[in-house]
Amino acid sequence: MELKENCKDNRIVKYLRLVAMAVLAGIGVVQVILAVAWAVANGSHIQGFYDSSVYLSNAINGVSDGWRLAGYACVIKLFMLLKGILKEYYVIGIYLFQVTVSLFCFAEGFRCAAVYLFDKKISLKKALLFAGYIVTIPIVWQMQFAILPDAICLALTVLLFAQLVKLFGAKEGFCLPALLVIGVSILLLGVFHRHYLYGALAMAFVGAFILLIRQIKKSYRNRKTLLTAFMLLVSIIVLPMVAEKINQAVPNNGAYATYSMAADLWKRFVFPDLHENYPHYTERITAILPDYATEICDEYYEYYMNSIGLMIEIANPEEAESIYFEMARIGFALHRRDMIKSAVKEAIGYCFIPFAMEKYMYNNGNSLYGHNYMKMYDCNPKLTAVYMHVGMNGFMVMAVLGCIMFLAEGISHKNLCKKRMLALGWCALSIGMVTAPMMIFAVAKFDYRIGLFSVFVWIVLAMTSIYKVEE
Repeated sequence: MELKENCKDNRIVKYLRLVAMAVLAGIGVVQVILAVAWAVANGSHIQGFYDSSVYLSNAINGVSDGWRLAGYACVIKLFMLLKGILKEYYVIGIYLFQVTVSLFCFAEGFRCAAVYLFDKKISLKKALLFAGYIVTIPIVWQMQFAILPDAICLALTVLLFAQLVKLFGAKEGFCLPALLVIGVSILLLGVFHRHYLYGALAMAFVGAFILLIRQIKKSYRNRKTLLTAFMLLVSIIVLPMVAEKINQAVPNNGAYATYSMAADLWKRFVFPDLHENYPHYTERITAILPDYATEICDEYYEYYMNSIGLMIEIANPEEAESIYFEMARIGFALHRRDMIKSAVKEAIGYCFIPFAMEKYMYNNGNSLYGHNYMKMYDCNPKLTAVYMHVGMNGFMVMAVLGCIMFLAEGISHKNLCKKRMLALGWCALSIGMVTAPMMIFAVAKFDYRIGLFSVFVWIVLAMTSIYKVEE
């Protein structure tokens, strides 16, 4: 009864909500139709990402290169067992699996955000309808139909986000199923994609911290809440170690530099200025890397890992990590101003991705938008162009409508303002925690694959603001 009274709309909010729901329905129907048409046209096509060929090779040979982990290669291998029956169409099974996993994880993510963050009761069936819109946003849909771990990793990250929200909303601060799901998600991310894992660990750590602060504010000890915080802290220490042991047990294909954070930073702060930086390197670096070897490697960053990185590790394996770090330090020192400026622009773009995507869709700039989009465009050029413009423009429209409704609800229901702002703060913090590690350890260009979680959070905020609470 209290929820009903708190969320009772005045006339203006009611009309705004009806308009927003009508726009959402219209955009959603068109987007889903285009998405299904694109999926049918895509068929068994494998988008031409470099990583896709490596994952397929690793799945066939049962190996890993330390960067592209064995977890996703195992998923591919499972569907390859059906190759005798389905032939080359086995990839359709992978795509359908990714869509199914994403659909249910997005539904759970939307439902938990609506119920525990925004006090809006919603059934799982209705949440699946909203999840259908989220999963068919073009850049999200592209990952569902790619031989890449991004779709599954995004789904697991959303699921972890949802379970943390559920723990915040639980009266006793304890929910064993949620804790188990969080643990499994962390473990799977640890064998699928290290950068997604870092974001998951950050969210779990901050979640434990929030639970502890809440107990301190209440001035009493709730054993179940303290146990929850303790289990979250244990999981972020133990499970990554278990995942790393699994990763190390998988044979290495030897075609790529050994994974390390120093190598990740090297990729971030050296590409694409290796040849320009060369005169500033110390003798131990120039002794390994002749000048001519640096002239051709600034066009594509993968060359750093499968050529320059291997050259360094073969010549001086014991000092390879310190060499990576030194080269990264020199690169940052030489281009500090440009790199900081670029990083700030990237961070703003990921935080406000509906508007950043609008910019990069029509003006490529310092972005990998064109690189990613062309992989999708090659499948079906005309349909892809229409689908991308309708879907991404619709995404921006929904974000704007969501902001308007969020403000309108806040003004109309002042007693909910404090909780809504706390919910907004957690969503913004989650975007930062998930996106920051992927951004720091990627090349210095805006990449919408890194911003997929931000896409999810933005559209959930928009749709929960537009959605009318169930009576």
